[in-house]
Amino acid sequence: MPIFNIKKIEDQINQILDQILTKNDDSKDYFIALKLKKLYSIFRLTGVLGQIRLAGEDLTDINKIKPMIKNIFKEISLLNANGQAADMIIIANFQTQSQYDLVNDLINQYKVQNVEIVPLLETFSSTNNTDSKITMIASSDTRQRDGLILTELRNMREYKRNPEKYIYMGQGITPERGGGPYTLIHTKYQALTRAQRKRHIRTIQGHYFTSEFASEDVAFTFLLYGLSNINYSDDFEPTYEYMDFLFELDNVIGVPQRAMQKAKEYNDLYVKNQVVRTMVESFNFAGSREIARPFENIKNQRAIVQAYCNSDRCSFTHPELAYWDRVPEELINKIATYYYNNHPHMKYMLYMYALMVRRCDLDFAKQEVGLDSTNPYFQAMQKGRAALMKILDQLGLGDNSTPMIAIWKQHLGCQLQSMDMEVNQKFSTFRTLNQLQLYQAKKIVKHGILETDMVASQRKLRILQSTLANMTSFAGKG
Repeated sequence: MPIFNIKKIEDQINQILDQILTKNDDSKDYFIALKLKKLYSIFRLTGVLGQIRLAGEDLTDINKIKPMIKNIFKEISLLNANGQAADMIIIANFQTQSQYDLVNDLINQYKVQNVEIVPLLETFSSTNNTDSKITMIASSDTRQRDGLILTELRNMREYKRNPEKYIYMGQGITPERGGGPYTLIHTKYQALTRAQRKRHIRTIQGHYFTSEFASEDVAFTFLLYGLSNINYSDDFEPTYEYMDFLFELDNVIGVPQRAMQKAKEYNDLYVKNQVVRTMVESFNFAGSREIARPFENIKNQRAIVQAYCNSDRCSFTHPELAYWDRVPEELINKIATYYYNNHPHMKYMLYMYALMVRRCDLDFAKQEVGLDSTNPYFQAMQKGRAALMKILDQLGLGDNSTPMIAIWKQHLGCQLQSMDMEVNQKFSTFRTLNQLQLYQAKKIVKHGILETDMVASQRKLRILQSTLANMTSFAGKG
């Protein structure tokens, strides 16, 4: 791989843009160049610096380091000497100070410069007590394992422990992974601590505001509008009293939810369901860290369940709907008090749950997952969803409330001024596509490898899934 002079490339790009801008002829090229120039002045090429991720379990003994890791450090050293092409070394699943020290030793050994070591916390119990400038939190992974409450609580706890560190959060684009409709995201902005706000817009997937299915113009508009709004409100300062309340609420609903997710019977509903597996495996692919082999599906069984429940293409069940009927009156009153006092974080949490309640259709899930009404997990979600709906209705956050109308429109990719007829038609189309997706997946399962047009059938399924994801894209809508 050749080594490029990054500064020289940046200057060449600037010269090309300046040449186009000198014409000032109101042409399409001129306005595109103007747009690129504004973006380029913010990010330049260093806006897309490489981030090297190392598995924490591979960093236990410097005398047993894999040759692949040594080669990575050699490459970083060469690249950084010629333009700083990598700016972070991330220690995945960080647990101990010794992992941090070992990476530091390798940096010194290979004379790597201008690189930050970033511990990545992937469990609620892990902490960062190193002298790193940045703590990275795997919000998506935590949300899948532990739920919304514990994920948010951990972010606050990390801020309280290390208020001067940047908190860098890796998140996805769907609501269950920290993204979601425009209004929901900007509600979350108001609940960002000072440490979170510094780096919140940079995530492991890329810029927080972009979606692979969104057009360049839409993504650009949303990016700049988001940048102007992320610092709009004051920093959120969580109190220990509020954090204790969240922990108490998590003990009531989060603990049984996680127990349900770990139960073999619950996982078998999805893992042994060939229709669900077909839908998940058609759009979830991963490679290998160790060898450069072609992409193939290597998801483990639990990951299939997570991918299904956190997808914007299906997922009409969700474990976080369960057990809300167990929340005592005392905690419901505390939820109401925080919300009525305009607590920014509780407002975000309730908006998030309200969208989940609206999205999850347990009747359709009977067809998709093959649940029946006597299934204990179905009953837990059904009773929990009904109790949560009652709480939301009491707070004025039902389906017909002003904030939820806005969030639902944006979730469906509609404008805020869209009429009810347009929104209902969009949802009807969305549901029809879901039914077609289910039909196509069942068709593939039924015929299996004996079907002559198997490739064509899989292609149809992927087209349907791409359309569904595009329909619910939040980027820039509204």
